[in-house]
Amino acid sequence: MSDTWSCREYGRHELQGIAALVAHSPVESTFHVKPIVDDPVGNNAWFFAASHEDGRVGAFAAVVGTRANLLGFDDGAVDAMAMAMLKSQTIHTSREAHRHVLLGPATVVDRFWAIFQDVGRQVVGNRKLELMASGGEGKGSRRLTLDLATHSDLPVLTVFAGDYGLERHGFDPRKVAPAALERQLTDAIDAGRLLVARESGRAMFMAIVRDVDEETVLLDRVHVPVAYRGRKILVGGALFAAAASAPVAAKRVLVFIDGDLMQIGAARAGYTSLQSYREVAMLG
Repeated sequence: MSDTWSCREYGRHELQGIAALVAHSPVESTFHVKPIVDDPVGNNAWFFAASHEDGRVGAFAAVVGTRANLLGFDDGAVDAMAMAMLKSQTIHTSREAHRHVLLGPATVVDRFWAIFQDVGRQVVGNRKLELMASGGEGKGSRRLTLDLATHSDLPVLTVFAGDYGLERHGFDPRKVAPAALERQLTDAIDAGRLLVARESGRAMFMAIVRDVDEETVLLDRVHVPVAYRGRKILVGGALFAAAASAPVAAKRVLVFIDGDLMQIGAARAGYTSLQSYREVAMLG
């Protein structure tokens, strides 16, 4: 029952219950929140959680900027948190139009959104993202090469990253924060973590390799230009090569796949679906 759950903001010094929920849950449900919980100061995060009368945390939101990353395994806790956050947003409404985003396992976001949608903001994005993992038998592409990006790749990768930001987050980082974007890409290149795939010398895929845990990495900021997305052999070839690249070092690879065409390519590369996520973007 929702009345057994107490909801409030949690300080960075009292995250034991939240960390315990993450630690005892499967990585496919927690990888989007674990880095935030592990480094709340570095991520400039704050947390809102529903805790049971016995002290355990049943659901929480790890909030970075205006993005709320949701996790919960108890329906009552998710409902209670949604109602509490809805009430808080109604009280502290702002006249400024910010882009707010909810991200989490689809089962969690579906339940949370059924209540929180009464906040009345304009929905500007509502997409299903399929979390897929390497490990199956896949196929590459002879027409494709995949390399670690160099500084000479910055111009085209800046375009890719800008297009990714527009499509995924609704803003172009080339205009909003060009210096920060260049620094992020440069840092990834210097760390040997930025991958670029090419067909006949022309870039058609980018991804940044980020550690999830000792056995798992995430392909982040995966971008394939629209013109290439229907070419499942090339898309699959890029993902297949990425799973064998030096930064991955034989670890399991996770990747968010957006859209049926990309999912066909990922399946061809030996990636299998782990869990559906949902991302809802609101303006207001």
